Amino acid sequence: MSVDDFLALPDNVRAEFVDGVAIVTPPGTWEHQGVALVVAMALKSALPDLTVATECGVRTSASSFRIADVGVADVTPEGRFAETPPLVVVEVLSTSTRSEDTVRKSTEYAAVGVAQYWIVDRDAGSLTAYGNNGAGWDVLLELDETQQQGRVEIGDHGPVELDLVSILAG
Repeated sequence: MSVDDFLALPDNVRAEFVDGVAIVTPPGTWEHQGVALVVAMALKSALPDLTVATECGVRTSASSFRIADVGVADVTPEGRFAETPPLVVVEVLSTSTRSEDTVRKSTEYAAVGVAQYWIVDRDAGSLTAYGNNGAGWDVLLELDETQQQGRVEIGDHGPVELDLVSILAG
């Protein structure tokens, strides 16, 4: 499939596109979406002047388009897929997408210039926030059973306070 064919798909087709292949995925479970919503609300509450969205499209290369569970941008993107990299991308891991989210998407998001990449792992009971150092990711914050609250600075936009128990409760 060409990029133009992919972009011509109807809005109700939920799919990512990687190097000529459309990857059709159903929406996440209610629990998955609940976690994404809590993270999005924490981000929007802390950063009211930024655009925060769930299920947001991100163009990661000339031939790749991804759907992030949550995205934060300083300018509201036009269309379905942001052409300018978001400040923050959040993925809530699912069994079926775990390796895609932690390996392939991670690499694509870093390469395109996403400033921060957060991974929420419901199975492990953790949230890890990574910062893009230009050559990969540095850990900015790790929340788990030993540290359940923390703060992440979003560039010069300010801090976001996170509570893992609330996030995982969805």
